[in-house]
This record gives sequence, structure tokens and C-alpha cells, in this order.
Amino acid sequence: MPYNTTPTHIEILLNSAYQLLQFKKYQPALSCYSHILKLEPNNLEAKQGYADVLLESGRYEEALAAYDQITLQETLAKNELEEALRLTGIFVEDLDKREYSHLSNSFQKVYDTYYKFIELQECFGDAHYGRGEALYSLGRFEEALAAYNRAIELDTDIPQAHQRRNEILKFLNRSETPNNPLTFQFSASATKDTHNSFSINSEPNPSSTVSQENTATPQLETESHQKNNCPKKRKT
Repeated sequence: MPYNTTPTHIEILLNSAYQLLQFKKYQPALSCYSHILKLEPNNLEAKQGYADVLLESGRYEEALAAYDQITLQETLAKNELEEALRLTGIFVEDLDKREYSHLSNSFQKVYDTYYKFIELQECFGDAHYGRGEALYSLGRFEEALAAYNRAIELDTDIPQAHQRRNEILKFLNRSETPNNPLTFQFSASATKDTHNSFSINSEPNPSSTVSQENTATPQLETESHQKNNCPKKRKT
């Protein structure tokens, strides 16, 4: 049986909103994304697009608040994954008291939750990049640097984030070592004396060495804030 490749109503609306944004039709694009969010309040692509419109149109404070709503979902997704890991630890710890089918279901939840979390990393990376752009435009360079660092941790394929980060570091006369990307470590043993070990590292680590801070303001670029769209790239 062939797959249904007909675009859904939401997909058509998302494409329309994206095209409006590309042509700098900001108010119609904003209205379109708002309509999508009324239909699907948790649609991350619509949330990302809505924030992008605000950023592109120079409404930086509003854009920052919109991006913050997306990064909040990153925290919720991380908490969901950590809870799945914790529950799995309980199953493995009491392996001799439980059916193997229960253990299998528990592990399946971990992997399903984990891969869902991984799939969202590009989206969250875009949101942190957008936060960085809004903060940069507002002259809040230290906060912008932290946002660009976080964007790079989550999605290394955002060249604009690397460029902005380097601009700020050069301006601040600072050297920084990029943080490691998200890591997921797993080890298990089916013995009573050995516990499962899970660890998730997805928090920024703002370690840096400051030698001197200038008082001038970096030159703001006037080009459009172009970047990848979340969670999938749309054709122009």
C-alpha cells in the first residue's frame, strides 16, 4: 500500500508562513504562525517561525520571549528523558523480581524518549541561536555568547552561531574552549549487586578565561538573520 504523501493542512500553512517570512511579509507571516499555534499549541516549527518573524522584524524583546518558550521545552524534554532513565534503573535493580517483558518495555521507553530528544536537538539549537541574535541586537553580549555556545553544543551545523561567537570573543579579547556536545552514556548489568548507570550531559558549562574587556560596541550586521528552520528545512 503506497504511503500518503499529500501535505496536511498544517504543513501547507507552515510552508505558506515560511514563504511569507522569506519575502519579508512579516505581519501576514506572524498571523499565519499564530493561526497554526491555535490549532497546534505545541508545534515547535510554528513556535520557531513565530519567533523568527519577530527577530527579523526587529522586535527583539518579543523575539527573546518567544525563543525562551522554545528553550523551556528543551528543559521539559530533558526532564522526561531523565525520568525514563530513573525508572529503568529501578527495573534493572530489581531484575530478579520482575518479568523480562516489564524490563523490555522500560528499556523501550528509554530509547524512544532518547531518540525523540535527539531529534529535537536541531530545533533547540536554532532556538538558542535565535536567542543569541536577539540578545546580540540588544547589546547584551555576555548573554548572547552563552546562547551561541548552547546553540553550537546542540547543533554544530549552524555556521552563523560560530561566526557570531567568534565576533564576541574577539571583541571581549577572550579565549574559550567549546563545550562537548550532548553525550549519553549507558551501561547495564543483570546482577543484583550492579546497578544501571545512566548519565546525560546537556547543560552549558560557561568556563572561560577573560584577559581584558573592551568598552566599544561590536559592529552589528544588517543582513537578515538566516538560519535553519525547525524541525525541518523548508524550501524557498
